[in-house]
Amino acid sequence: MARYVEIDTYNGRKNLHLPILQGSSINMGKNDIWIASTASLLEATLLTTDKDFQHLHNIFLQVDYVPRDAQGVIVL
Repeated sequence: MARYVEIDTYNGRKNLHLPILQGSSINMGKNDIWIASTASLLEATLLTTDKDFQHLHNIFLQVDYVPRDAQGVIVL
């Protein structure tokens, strides 16, 4: 639960223990925060097909983007 709060406050520019992100706060869905906090605690690399987690890369966890082709199929 603590990591969830860390990420949530980081997204809202309210975590004074981490570098402050530039710009406005980031609105992440609660499920995405749970996914990120779980991956962070497990020290797992998060594989994703969208850019929703990029701002957390190298701060809370490793994020690797997996692209899709024009038909939406994951490109490996």
